[in-house]
Amino acid sequence: MRLRKIFLSLALSSILFHPAAYAETGALEQGIADFKDESLEEAADNLSKARHSDPKSAQAAFYLGLNQKRLQNFKEAKANLTDAISLDPNLEGAHLALAESLYHLGELDGALKELDAAEVKGKDLGQVYLLRGLTQLKAEKNNEAVDSFKKAKSADSALARVADYQTGIAYVKENKLSEAKEVFREIIIKDPSADLSRYAEEYARSIDKKQERERPFKLSLGLRYEYDDNVILKPADSSAANGITDEDDRREVFTLRGEYNRKFNNPWSLRAQYSLYMSNQHHLETHDIQSHTISLIPSYNFRNSSANFNLSYYNTLVEDARYLDSVTFTPSYNFMLGPERLGVVSARVQKREFQKEPFSPNEDRDSLDTGLSLSCFRFFGGDGGFFNLKYEINKEDADGVNWTYVGNRASLSLLYPYSEKLKFQAFAEASLQNYQNTHTVFGKKREDRTYTQSVLASYELYKKTDFIIQYTHVRDDSNIAIYDYDRNIISTGIEFRL
Repeated sequence: MRLRKIFLSLALSSILFHPAAYAETGALEQGIADFKDESLEEAADNLSKARHSDPKSAQAAFYLGLNQKRLQNFKEAKANLTDAISLDPNLEGAHLALAESLYHLGELDGALKELDAAEVKGKDLGQVYLLRGLTQLKAEKNNEAVDSFKKAKSADSALARVADYQTGIAYVKENKLSEAKEVFREIIIKDPSADLSRYAEEYARSIDKKQERERPFKLSLGLRYEYDDNVILKPADSSAANGITDEDDRREVFTLRGEYNRKFNNPWSLRAQYSLYMSNQHHLETHDIQSHTISLIPSYNFRNSSANFNLSYYNTLVEDARYLDSVTFTPSYNFMLGPERLGVVSARVQKREFQKEPFSPNEDRDSLDTGLSLSCFRFFGGDGGFFNLKYEINKEDADGVNWTYVGNRASLSLLYPYSEKLKFQAFAEASLQNYQNTHTVFGKKREDRTYTQSVLASYELYKKTDFIIQYTHVRDDSNIAIYDYDRNIISTGIEFRL
């Protein structure tokens, strides 16, 4: 009994003569309790007091670091957790917590080093492997990340769905789309109502669209019915029209487009295209048109840009007679301006030859057309929406003096996906053509201002089958009346994608 009184007396004396130490010991305990109760601001105050009072306390540094990490103050968390490990290298969970802070700070090499140390401890291995996979994913080490996610899933079955989801993302980044889609489909099947399943479903849909875009072979067929109120480009000035009538007509239009894409193991890829356009006028058979275009487009792909070299041949027949042949070379450079912006710089050299002999050498339209353009795309939405602004300057040097001009063209285009099935397109262009020579018939230099506006709506009736309706207006404002005209075209039809 006497011995017990002596111990109580000593303890009381310690408290009375060292009140600050007692208070700070209480601050540490209260701070830990606040942290566990999610009272993070109160925990920060108490743990900071404990840390200040005893800089050698590994527990104070550790819990203050954990609390700062939870508050997403990762820089402060890093400093305190580093101190905690230096004070007590065997502190459980400290290496993993420090690795997470370094991950958020973007210090990936440091995070991987701490994860190696955490793995040696043998605790929370599922979390260690999961965070290692996330760190490797962020460092673009995608194949290594897949291995880490598989280990996380094996070490802790509770992390299986999260590990599978991150595995799918790693496959996407490696462009292993089939493997990624299979992983996401399994997540959806196991728990369709979970939030993670909804994210996986979005990824699976985007993969379907990407695979559709990147199919090696593509084919589309279109059939339209059109009304054109000025097929023959009748001048707007009645005096210049000289009694021309029956300028409007209806026609059927058939289009076919085929494409083959080949990606090689090296940075090169190749795209080959063929397109066919055929129109059948109801009355103005002399304006039936058939045109063929063949293109070869090799591309060299950099990390965030590409260089394309488009070589194409174009052939047009009017009323089954050869009308125009042309060869065009269009090199271009595409470069990303951010996650949602693309810039394109391109040049054009085109040789055109008209097969019908002109009535005068001055009207010979055979030409060499050279041009330079700059274009910017702004993408939005998840269904391929974009806004495009383009400017082009060109010179068409024709054999006939009446057809040589310098042109400037500016255009705006918009694709707006209102829903997954319904899409709207709009296009507007202003083209200014200043002809270089005095016209040999009209005695003045020709100037044309051509304005084109078009709106289109498409609705997916069935998978890969769209209903389309379009309106186009063209106004050519020329200082020579015979070239001045208005034109309106209304069309509707069906397009099939195979």
